[in-house]
Amino acid sequence: MKLNSKELAELDTLLKLCDGFGFSAPSNFTDPAIIQIAERCHLMDKIVALHAAEDKSAQIKSIENTKKSEIERSLALKPFFLVHCTHPNSNDLNLLEREKVPVVCCPRSNSVLGLGFPPIKAFIERKIPVALGTDNIMLNSPDLFREMEYTSKMLRALTRDPNFLDPIEILKMTTLNAAKALKIDKYGGTIEKDKNADIIAINIRSKNLYPVKNPAATIIHRVRPENIQFVMIDGEIAFG
Repeated sequence: MKLNSKELAELDTLLKLCDGFGFSAPSNFTDPAIIQIAERCHLMDKIVALHAAEDKSAQIKSIENTKKSEIERSLALKPFFLVHCTHPNSNDLNLLEREKVPVVCCPRSNSVLGLGFPPIKAFIERKIPVALGTDNIMLNSPDLFREMEYTSKMLRALTRDPNFLDPIEILKMTTLNAAKALKIDKYGGTIEKDKNADIIAINIRSKNLYPVKNPAATIIHRVRPENIQFVMIDGEIAFG
């Protein structure tokens, strides 16, 4: 079933006020409806994002009902990024690798819900862009420091390799890779000339941090929110 004219008008009003539309999951909408919404977003140059394949049962249900996985249905909408992708099948991985659509993984949320750990190792090996998110704030603190720490330690545990991934690559998942997923890496994600001055400064002489030998590893494994010295947004101090 498609959206009716009243619903389309409400969608247009919504998109004028926000940055885009995030689907909770493709299985919560009819295919005609999600196609309409995605087309409207692209027409207005707005973000399209979908939660997909978080739960294995949702993947099974999607294939039974539509002959396509949640990830396959989502990629047809040309999204900016997908969220979760905790249970991709082999065809999903091939599609993600081909399309190079970023995946925003939420490991702590998946874990607390008992849904497993996202296959970040497989994504990295296939050069599928990975960013990190916290997902449900009713279940998790919106703390990306904790998300990075958990992700790093779980990857080391699952691969049984303390050197599996350079800490800088984990840090990129919350900085440059996140900016690329939102298509704003031209303006942010790294500290460079002509980019916005969006900076989080950390007091490295905090008792829990000093001395610092590896800055990226320190940020991932030891920094807490209270170690933030100041937050700068577009050159203006917003906090601190």
